Amino acid sequence: MLDTDPSHSVVSLRSVGSITSTLIFPLVPWVLECGVVAYSIATALYLASCSDPVYKITGVTNTSCVCPEIKDGDICDLNIFNVTTNCTGTCIGVSCQFFRYQTPRTIDYLHAVNIFGFFWGLFFVSALGEMILAATFATWYWTFHKSNVPFFTLTISAGRTLRYHLGTLAFGSLILAICRIIRVILEYVNHKLSKYDNMFVKAVMCCLRCFFWCLEKFIKFINRNAYIMCAIHGKNFCRSAKDAFNLLMRNVVRVFVVDKVTDFLLFLGKLMITAGVVALAFFVFDGQVIIPETKLPTLNYYLLPVIIIAVGTYFIACLFFNVYAMAVDTLFLCFLEDCERNDGSLEKPYFMSKSLMKHHSVRLAFTSKVTDLCSKNNEAMATGSSGSDGSSTLTLPALGSSGPSSSTLSVVSSSSSFKSSTRSISFQLFPGGHGTYMDESALTASVSGVVEQVNKLISVKPIKTRYNGEIGDVVVGRITEVQQKRWKVDTNSRLDSVLLLSSVNLPGGELRKRSAEDEQMMRNYLQEGDLISAEVQKIFDEGSLSLYTRSLRYGKLSQGVLVKVFPSLVKRRKNHFYNLPCGASVILGNNGFIWISSANTVEGEEGSGGFTQNLEEQEPIARPEREVITRLRNCILALASCKMMLHDSSIQYAYEESQKYTISELLLPEPLLDVSILTQHRLHQMEDD
Repeated sequence: MLDTDPSHSVVSLRSVGSITSTLIFPLVPWVLECGVVAYSIATALYLASCSDPVYKITGVTNTSCVCPEIKDGDICDLNIFNVTTNCTGTCIGVSCQFFRYQTPRTIDYLHAVNIFGFFWGLFFVSALGEMILAATFATWYWTFHKSNVPFFTLTISAGRTLRYHLGTLAFGSLILAICRIIRVILEYVNHKLSKYDNMFVKAVMCCLRCFFWCLEKFIKFINRNAYIMCAIHGKNFCRSAKDAFNLLMRNVVRVFVVDKVTDFLLFLGKLMITAGVVALAFFVFDGQVIIPETKLPTLNYYLLPVIIIAVGTYFIACLFFNVYAMAVDTLFLCFLEDCERNDGSLEKPYFMSKSLMKHHSVRLAFTSKVTDLCSKNNEAMATGSSGSDGSSTLTLPALGSSGPSSSTLSVVSSSSSFKSSTRSISFQLFPGGHGTYMDESALTASVSGVVEQVNKLISVKPIKTRYNGEIGDVVVGRITEVQQKRWKVDTNSRLDSVLLLSSVNLPGGELRKRSAEDEQMMRNYLQEGDLISAEVQKIFDEGSLSLYTRSLRYGKLSQGVLVKVFPSLVKRRKNHFYNLPCGASVILGNNGFIWISSANTVEGEEGSGGFTQNLEEQEPIARPEREVITRLRNCILALASCKMMLHDSSIQYAYEESQKYTISELLLPEPLLDVSILTQHRLHQMEDD
C-alpha cells in the first residue's frame, strides 16, 4: 500500500509543536546568509577599488622639442619623469598626464575566488541550518518517551553540529558550490556565444546547461539526506550519503509518494498564506477594510505595494515552511531506519508513534483466523507443521487469502500438541507483545511479518528486516574484505560479520597456534568473493557478529548456488544441514542465505556441509545434478515469494510437486503459485496425520 496518508505530516507537525524554538530558528541562517552576502559585496567593492593609475606622455608633437627617447603616448612615471632628460629645444608643453585606472590581472582571479566563496558560504550556512534542524527532529524521534525530550534540544543540536560536523557541512557545500560555479561559467560562455548563429554549439550548450542543472538538483537531494543520516548516526559525509541513498532506494516507491505529496501540501500552504495576506492588503489599500486608529494615505496606484507584499509574504512563508519540510524529511528517514533496525520487541522496540504503527500495520484478525485454525477446516486460512524442537508452528499464509497485505503470519506455540477443544482463543486471552497493539477490539500488527506465540503472548517479527544474529546460528556468508588476522563477511546483517584467523580450520585440520606465516597466507585460505558456512560464536557490543568455522561441517562453499530470502522465512531448528532425498544438500542459513549443492555422502557433525579445501581437485558436477540444484532453487524462490516458511519438508514437498513442470516453467507466475499451493496442502495433510 502506498504511503499517501497524512501520518508523516501529522507527526511532523507534532514534532515542530513540541520544539517551538524551531519556528524562529530560520532567522538565524537568514541572518548568516545576509552576512555572507554583505561580506561578498564588500569584498567585491574592495577588489574593484584595487587598481593602479596609468600616466602617459603628452606634448611631444611640438616641433621645437627634440626628444628621441620618448614619444607621445608612452607610459610614464609621474614621480621620476623629467622632461629635460635627453631632450633639446623647447619642451615646455611635454608633460606626464593621468590617462586611466588599470586593474591588475590578478584582481580578476580574486573576483572569481570571491564568487566561488560566495556560493560556498551560502550553501554552507544553508547546510548548517538543515543539519541543526535534522539533529533536533532526530533527537525528538529517537527519544522513546517524547516527554523526556530536552528543553534545549535545538541548542544542544546546534552545539553538537558546530563541534563535530563542520567538516561534513563544508565538504557537502563544496561539492554543491563547484557545481554552481560550473553552471555560472556555462552561462557566461553561452552569453558570449549567443552572437554566433551556430546551431551545433547552441545544442551542446543547451545539453550541458540542462545536465548540470539536473546534477545540482540531485546533489542537493543527496546532501540533504546525507546531513540527516549524519545527524542520526554521526558518520562522515560519504558514508552518510551512501547509507541514505541505499535506504531510500530500498523504499523508492514510498519515497516518491511522500516527497510529491509533501511538496504539494507545502505549496498549498505557501499559496494559501500568500493569497490571504495579499487579499487583506488589497482590501486595506482599497479602503474596504478599515484599521482602527490608523490613517493610511490615499494611493492612486496600490498594485505595486500589493505585489511587494505578495513577494515578501511568499519569501517569509518559504522560510518557515522549510522547517516543516525538514521535519518531514528527517522523520521519514528516521521511520525507515526504525523499521529496519527494530522489530518491536522488548529488546528492540519501535520509536515511531502509534499513528504511524496504525497506518503501516497488518490486521491479524486473531479471533476469526485462530478459531478457523482450531477447527482444522480444510478451507481455513491456517496451516501447521511440527518443529523439531517439539513446538507447533501455525501459519496464516498469504496464498489467496483475503487478509490485509496478503502476508504470512506464523504463530509459534510452546506446547507439543494442538487440540481445538482447548485452544479456542479470543483476543482477550492473548495479550499483545512486541510488534502489536490494540486497536479498538482487534489485536493489530504494527508490521507485516511472522507472528510468534509463546504461551499466551503474541508478538510479530517483521518479514522485511535485516538479520539479527543470535549465538549458535548457522549462517552462510560472502567474504568482502581480508584484513589483518580477520576476514569481513557479509551475512545480511546491519554490520559486516568478523571471522578471525584463529576461528578457522587450517588445511588438513592441523591444530596449532597461528603464526605470522599463516597471516601472510590468509588470502590463500579465503579471499574476497568466497562463500562460507559458519556459526555465530559471539555478538559484539556494536551488533556485529563473530563467526567461527572450527567444525568440519563449516568452511568454504563451492559448486552450488546461493539463494537469498528474508531471514524470517527460515525456521529456526537444531539442524540446518539437510541431505534431501532428491539428491541435493541444502544449508538453510538463519541469515536468509541458502546454499544448494550436490548431496554429501557423510552426514552429521563430521559431514562437510559443503566445506571444501582443494577446489581444483573437484570434478565438475554432472548435468542431472545441476538440474536438481536448479529445480530446488526455483522451488525455494517460489515458496519465498509466497511467504511460506522454509524447512526441509516444505522444500522437499515443493520439489516433488514441481516435477510436472520444466525448470524454466517454474519461473512463471502460474506454476510458481501452483507449486506453493500444492506444497501447502501437503503440509496440511502432514499436520492432520
